[in-house]
Amino acid sequence: MRLLFLPLLVHFFMVSSAFAADRCAIVLGGDGPQGAAQKLQLGQVVDLTLPGQPSVKANFVGKLMRLNNVSTDYFFFDPSSLRIYNVLASVIDFSNANGPIDQVNLSATPVSRTVDQLGETCAAFANYNCMRTMFYFGHKGNGSLEKDLANEEDRTRILVKAIEDNYIDGVQQDAIEHLMANYGFTSTPLDTSSGKQLTEQILASVKASRPVLLNFNVGEHMWQTPYTVISLETGQSADRRLWQPSVADEKSAGRHQVVILYEFQALDGKNYLIVLDSNWRTPRLWPVEVLDRVGTSGMEAWSIRDPQSPDIPL
Repeated sequence: MRLLFLPLLVHFFMVSSAFAADRCAIVLGGDGPQGAAQKLQLGQVVDLTLPGQPSVKANFVGKLMRLNNVSTDYFFFDPSSLRIYNVLASVIDFSNANGPIDQVNLSATPVSRTVDQLGETCAAFANYNCMRTMFYFGHKGNGSLEKDLANEEDRTRILVKAIEDNYIDGVQQDAIEHLMANYGFTSTPLDTSSGKQLTEQILASVKASRPVLLNFNVGEHMWQTPYTVISLETGQSADRRLWQPSVADEKSAGRHQVVILYEFQALDGKNYLIVLDSNWRTPRLWPVEVLDRVGTSGMEAWSIRDPQSPDIPL
């Protein structure tokens, strides 16, 4: 099975030279008292004010977690301008109707900052990023994952094991089951007989904080996102191309694998999937209807669950 990768390509889009120095304001809904814990959940609507710009409504897409389990960035999607902003936590002022919110009192849903795959290794990197997602979503499994993600040496061992299981020892489903079982998790194959059936299962899984691994055929040409991902720290935008499931009559050019984290309805009324793709370090959004291509792209999907803990609403 040929697994494709895309080198990290970045082109330059200078949004504003002031972004690196000026602060951003995020106003949450509600009126929780100052000093009390506040939640910021995936898809939640906030008022976002960028330096020198009027306030806009935006959807929260995640607090990015780096390999060392430290978060430095927040992700927000503004459907009106079709831009996703990557904002450093250090330049954000959070507040609600009752005044400022200290970030130590803000519980924002964490999302893995992905590790760039090397060569045709997307399945192994997707499995690795899925393990990190389980940890960030609060799943403990048999207790060993927290220890193995706490230092660089053990994190490397997880990734090497994922590569070994996928490309040296076995079949994709066996590799997923083996890696997940090591940490007390289960992987359940989903029904891919129809787009409707698969979509219902994926949405039910991610709403219960069970990420989904999705493997599929891709065509010869990449899909270009309608939105642009912009780093406010650098003023640069990421390449807009993505691999997505192939459509009817499209010649297959290989297979790819991603992690689906969550589904939400954006302010433009469209429903999106939050996806981790190891071609990119930050999440991407897919329209949910992409899952209707199940019959043309040979999709396979697995729901990952922690039987040791209850489902955790995100």
